[in-house]
Amino acid sequence: MNNVSNSVIHCENNCSSSNSLARFLRSESFPDLGESYLRAAAVTTASFNPLTDVNTNPIQAAATELSLGIQEFLNLDNSTTTRYCAPPPRQDSSGDAPSSTSNTESDQASKNEKGTEQKRNRFRRRSSIVPDRELSREASSSCLISRTSSFISTPFNDYGSKHKPKLMIGRRGEAEGEMTWPRGITQLPGGEFAVCDSSNHRIQIFDLSGKLLRIFGKYGTEEGELDSCAGIAYNRYKQHLIVTDRYNHRVQVFELDGKFVRQFGSYGNTNGKFNNPWGVAVDEMGMIYVADKDNHRIQVFDQNGNYMMKFGSQGSELGQFNHPLFVAIHRRTQNIFISDSANNRICVFDHDGTPILAFGIEGFHTGQLKLPRGLAVDEQGFVIVADSGNNRVQIFSPDCKFVHGFGNWGVGPGQLKGIEGVAIVDTNIVISDRENHRLQIF
Repeated sequence: MNNVSNSVIHCENNCSSSNSLARFLRSESFPDLGESYLRAAAVTTASFNPLTDVNTNPIQAAATELSLGIQEFLNLDNSTTTRYCAPPPRQDSSGDAPSSTSNTESDQASKNEKGTEQKRNRFRRRSSIVPDRELSREASSSCLISRTSSFISTPFNDYGSKHKPKLMIGRRGEAEGEMTWPRGITQLPGGEFAVCDSSNHRIQIFDLSGKLLRIFGKYGTEEGELDSCAGIAYNRYKQHLIVTDRYNHRVQVFELDGKFVRQFGSYGNTNGKFNNPWGVAVDEMGMIYVADKDNHRIQVFDQNGNYMMKFGSQGSELGQFNHPLFVAIHRRTQNIFISDSANNRICVFDHDGTPILAFGIEGFHTGQLKLPRGLAVDEQGFVIVADSGNNRVQIFSPDCKFVHGFGNWGVGPGQLKGIEGVAIVDTNIVISDRENHRLQIF
């Protein structure tokens, strides 16, 4: 546990506030938790009977102490939020300019560049995070109390008890329901989930009982064909599946029954092109975020596959990547979480692509990471990480502190070998146990 605090990268830039980070730290989960415990303390106090309970009520004392601690946390001041002060806004390139053009070509290029930048600016305005000072404490508290019970039960009761699998699905093979190197997973409506059966070049869809519902895809380079699919995400507005087609260096879009919709991307390192695309996620506006692994960046596209923006470059500084693999988006704050695999950390960005923080250092102790791959973020902001090099799952709180972990190397139930994808399906954690060629549900 002592290593955890040292694993958070603090930005030392001189700035007075960080509204994006303030909202990240003071996401809705914390007022929700505070209200829950304060109400619990009040109920405990009211139920204490001094006529029958002769001694001092220890539960009341503990609740009071806990309440004071939570109150202190909820009253975050500027000194707390500026610990992770965000760097200046990223200057994003609009694209590669030609080396020489005629006047006509130059004017046309200028118009195209201006149009692209206007589109990108419109996207940024729509996606900007509401500054923390604009959030009403009263409004937040009143709208969160109704969700208190679900918040308390999910992270503490369920996550803390997850160490044995409820179900294992699949074995190595090519038959339906069998798998070879399963990778990305995504939740679908109705308790279903889809998995990239990577080396069988197909998508398989199951329910939580392990029943195979649908299967589509085959090896090839034509539309609808796949060559080692890696990442998958569900666009709930279009009811589409977004799949990264790794060795074809493209992204393909399918309907839930497997019908091909469209594709975008090709091999390269310019805007809109890929070099080994891996993880993918879809935000609340339907924007598509692709981990362009060997270009060491994240690219953003609209629902039709039009390039919008990019962020990241190769390196180990805050805002840089070394082979990013998977992407997850917190539904409430729209913060972007990326497994920066070769840097052994998780990076957090705001919705405009500005880096907020990174957590994790290489190691095998609690809270440390080795080649992290899949990740998922629940409604409250808890982060579930497939710590692949350590053959385990680690769960972090919304402020990036270790909460719980499970798994070790092996082939038995609950043991893992080179885990890859992870998804939250209802209250379950579904994991692609890659080198064991199976899925495990916890």
